[in-house]
Amino acid sequence: MELFDKLVIPHSSANLELLKYLLSLALIIFSVFSGALLGSTILSLFFNNKAIKTGKPQFYKLSFDYLNLINGNLMMSLGLGFLPFFSIILIYLQLFHQTGTMITGNLIISLLLFLISIIMLYIHRLQVIIQKKDMEAGATDLDPLYFGMPGLLCLIASLWIFTGSVSLTFDVKQWQTEDSLLYSIISYQSIIRFIHFIVTSMSLAGIAFIVKYFYWDKQENINNEYEEYSKKFNTWLALTFTGLQPVFFICIMFFTPFNALSMFSFTMLLLAIALVFILIHFLYAAIKDGHFQVSSYSLYLMIIIFAVIIIKEQSSYDYASKDQIMKLASNYDKAEAELAANFEKQPEINGKEIYEVKCMACHRFDVKLVGPPHKVVMEKYINNKEGMVQFILNPAKVNPDYPAMPSQGLTPKEVKAVVDYMWKEFGDKVGK
Repeated sequence: MELFDKLVIPHSSANLELLKYLLSLALIIFSVFSGALLGSTILSLFFNNKAIKTGKPQFYKLSFDYLNLINGNLMMSLGLGFLPFFSIILIYLQLFHQTGTMITGNLIISLLLFLISIIMLYIHRLQVIIQKKDMEAGATDLDPLYFGMPGLLCLIASLWIFTGSVSLTFDVKQWQTEDSLLYSIISYQSIIRFIHFIVTSMSLAGIAFIVKYFYWDKQENINNEYEEYSKKFNTWLALTFTGLQPVFFICIMFFTPFNALSMFSFTMLLLAIALVFILIHFLYAAIKDGHFQVSSYSLYLMIIIFAVIIIKEQSSYDYASKDQIMKLASNYDKAEAELAANFEKQPEINGKEIYEVKCMACHRFDVKLVGPPHKVVMEKYINNKEGMVQFILNPAKVNPDYPAMPSQGLTPKEVKAVVDYMWKEFGDKVGK
């Protein structure tokens, strides 16, 4: 935890509010990406296994298309997966400073598992491409796929710990539990939230499949039988799992700690349920009337539902963590006050030391060196010490018998300290 504390900086109340907004944005991006990744991976492995058992080419193609739905580009996985996840951890480090919670530690474990799963699933995709080429060449003895199922299991473990850890943020009583990792896995609210995440992921994967392959990147020379089957299967898939959403909304609200509930949470709950019913209407119309083009609207609506869920969850965290936010803001005010006090306690300027270093190289009080004696100079400024300060700050050639005095690079306070020292040390000798 000491290493984590070094990454924490004090934040004002305004900055803490900004961090919470950024946290919501990062959670939305990561949840949508990881949800589509989880749903598409499950479906890809399911149809790959089905293709092996039946030998039907359309199942191989369906498996491959699911695999390319979200995991076709490693950089996209890092940009939409790793970076938001890493940002979430950094923000939670700030928000949970001095609470003693291990939530951020749990999230780091989840992040490592997530990276392992991304790499394994990407290798799995490369193996599937090789297998697909061998199959098209007529090969019957295909190499087994070793990385798909382990990659899926790592992804499930990562997202289970992630959803469980995020659910802990609403429960102040569990922030300092020693078994927070275990609690984030086996608690009722963690299990229900993770099952809900899987259900939502399956719905999102079904909708995203239709939009990507039949509207955004419409495939050419596609088999009509495959097109009809994949459209209907994914629409029914999305309709079925979307229809389960209200049940999970109510269950999650039931298991949310009472001190994390607010009127805004209930408002977001009602909005999410209303959006779900609109989405169900779109999907049912697609199946009943064959208007699959409405699926594009369904995808946007699904992303909005994700956003509403995250905002609702974050409102629960806001409500539960009011005391912690006030404490962090108070720490910032104290740190700011200490900094201001330290700034005001500037070290005293020693005029004697500056005089000896800067002035005595060219001057003496009553001896001519490079410059005139200071006795002669000070006589000009007996009643005008400020004029002497200004001359030293901006020297100009006065006496043709001496070279022009160069600028000494001193601040006004340093020059004033030098002048005060000179008059204190030599003032009684001037004019005599």
